[in-house]
Amino acid sequence: MRIIVVDDAVAAEDSLALALATTAPAAGPAHQVMGVRSPAELRQILAVDRAFDLAMVDMDFGPGSAETGLVALRLLDEIGIPCVVWCADIDENRGLLLLAAFHYFEPWALASKAGPIADVLHLVDAMEKGLRPGRGLAERYRPARGGGASLLERLVGNSTQLEIWRALTVFSSRPEVAARAGVAEGTLDRFLQERYAPMREAEHRLVGASSGRETETIERNRARLAPLHAFAVRHANFFRDQELERIVRGRYRRVAGPATGTGER
Repeated sequence: MRIIVVDDAVAAEDSLALALATTAPAAGPAHQVMGVRSPAELRQILAVDRAFDLAMVDMDFGPGSAETGLVALRLLDEIGIPCVVWCADIDENRGLLLLAAFHYFEPWALASKAGPIADVLHLVDAMEKGLRPGRGLAERYRPARGGGASLLERLVGNSTQLEIWRALTVFSSRPEVAARAGVAEGTLDRFLQERYAPMREAEHRLVGASSGRETETIERNRARLAPLHAFAVRHANFFRDQELERIVRGRYRRVAGPATGTGER
């Protein structure tokens, strides 16, 4: 099995290669593991070599890359290479990126680098056997089964809403936010009213925080602008992500279901 690791940390690639080499049966075929440090490097590799059976993808490549794991997932999704999202830590700061990843690209699974490497080996073994892993750590990020808009769609349903979120990362007054987003203040008011509950749900889901029931009566009587501004600032990197903009504006659409096999086409 050929595995590509998309991660700015060489240690991730090395630890996986060592673990696979240690556990591989003596008579069995050896796994091949290679790594790239960014989505830009992944793009270059895929231009000449697409014969990978699995990709392990980080979501954040540090200050050296302007692109996030959403770009890597799109590149791999376009050619049908199954992916596992492999994060150093699964916390609120990456939570919205993970919501987007599992909403738009349907990775096979989510693994934490803080967990035992045996968990990743189990995923590789399942892939080899053609088995779909359970929902596991990904459960809180996958869209709920059944109809209705997902949490991500209720937060950022279109390009106008994305522009308002981006304005909220900078400004905290109605006139300034409306002006930066290019919308009327009445449109902004509707946004604040409709986005408040999904924002609270996102906070609750991503960090397991209190639903705020004890303060909800007070907050209903306050302007919603301040807490939405705070949320936007906390997740500014997500709302400013260029790949998110590409997706929200409809520049990318999945043409098939989730990948289930080799990237050889």
